[in-house]
Amino acid sequence: MAIVRPHSRRPWWHRIVAIALSILALALAAIIWGLSHQSDTGQPAVSGTVERIQAELDVLQLSLYTEQVVRDGQVLEQEEYAAAQSAVQRARAQWETIREAMTAEQREHVDRLFEELQTAVNTLAPAAEVQKLAEEIQHGLRPFESPENSH
Repeated sequence: MAIVRPHSRRPWWHRIVAIALSILALALAAIIWGLSHQSDTGQPAVSGTVERIQAELDVLQLSLYTEQVVRDGQVLEQEEYAAAQSAVQRARAQWETIREAMTAEQREHVDRLFEELQTAVNTLAPAAEVQKLAEEIQHGLRPFESPENSH
């Protein structure tokens, strides 16, 4: 006995196109949902940025701007000093992306601290002064840290 199978009127590639379009529609729906969900909460992006700023300032304090790098107004390690300047600039640029999430009072305070930090690094201030300013900025950003990374 022979089994006769009728030929499909649709070419085989129609099924592939339909599957591809379905996958594309699901991906777009997921992207749209993700973007709308992120813009509603906003806090994860802020806390992630705060963590990046904290990390830049930690590196600045621990290895880039120390007594071994700058002492008595003299740069002893040019590469580390240049990296310290870059770290301050990166931290400040990150700050600019989230500063509107803070209250006016918090913005003024952290803006002033970043200005003082930039000036201290540029004028070869003592490492203790730079480290104190970095700590003050970190303290000012603590309300926006994620709870599991709070100091």
